[in-house]
Amino acid sequence: LSVEDAIAALVNKTALNEAKVELAAMGDVAEDDAKAVALKAAIEAMEKATTQAEIDNAAATLDEAVKVYVDLSALNYQLAEAEKHIQTNYTAGTWYEFAKALEAAKAVDVTDQAAVDAAAKALADAQAALVYVGALNYYVAKAESLDAVNYTKSTWAELQAVLAAAKAVDLKDQAAIDAATAALADAIYNLGDIKAVADLTKKTIAKAEALVEAEYTVASWAPMAAA
Repeated sequence: LSVEDAIAALVNKTALNEAKVELAAMGDVAEDDAKAVALKAAIEAMEKATTQAEIDNAAATLDEAVKVYVDLSALNYQLAEAEKHIQTNYTAGTWYEFAKALEAAKAVDVTDQAAVDAAAKALADAQAALVYVGALNYYVAKAESLDAVNYTKSTWAELQAVLAAAKAVDLKDQAAIDAATAALADAIYNLGDIKAVADLTKKTIAKAEALVEAEYTVASWAPMAAA
């Protein structure tokens, strides 16, 4: 062969290398992922190719397949995140909007990239707008299960005031809900156990009664005696 003929017979494998790089960049994907399947088929055809025409045909086939490829990764991510939510943890209004967006995302035409992207965004927005009341509901139920006879009057009164505020909180304001939840949790934690207080009082009185007045100064004894 002449040099010119040899050059003409060269088979350029740039398209093959590019396809391999693109497939590797996709990482772990489902076996039936359309783009991955098309890339694998093109790579296999190019590796078997013995002429430039065969390489070019495989590359053209790959280009056509990629043109109709619809990226579902964002939609699938949002659908997976949506499954983590429990209805009772959120306000009815925000859950209603979320449920509508979720239903629409599940029913979207997966051959339409614009529709898929819009559905993914709508679902993401609906998830972000969910108002969480799970912890608040827990502490309200906890507070309502307690019995006043077991606690000191002052700490019980404080709990009732905080509980009333928690029940009246603006359910459209997540920050206010979180603050009310924290206040209620603190009020429950700070309840004074009346039995513990009574036991402590008895011990203190017994200790005082064991003291001998003659052993202390008049000035220091007077306040203790008055107590």
